[in-house]
Amino acid sequence: MVLILNVLAHQYHNIEIGFHAHDNYSNATSKALYSLDYGVTLIDGCVLGFGRGSGNAKTELILMDLNKNYN
Repeated sequence: MVLILNVLAHQYHNIEIGFHAHDNYSNATSKALYSLDYGVTLIDGCVLGFGRGSGNAKTELILMDLNKNYN
């Protein structure tokens, strides 16, 4: 994942990079937050299990983390 994000961030400076993680091993939220360090500007997720799938990154946890650590 890191290699791909690094290549995209360095090759294409004028595009927004999105990230979509599945929560198969209960780590989609941490992967989504980690991806922000590599230039990702869009994160796909679900709210309270509703949305495209309940197995995606939890938006409410991402927002809590961003508010705590980036505010």
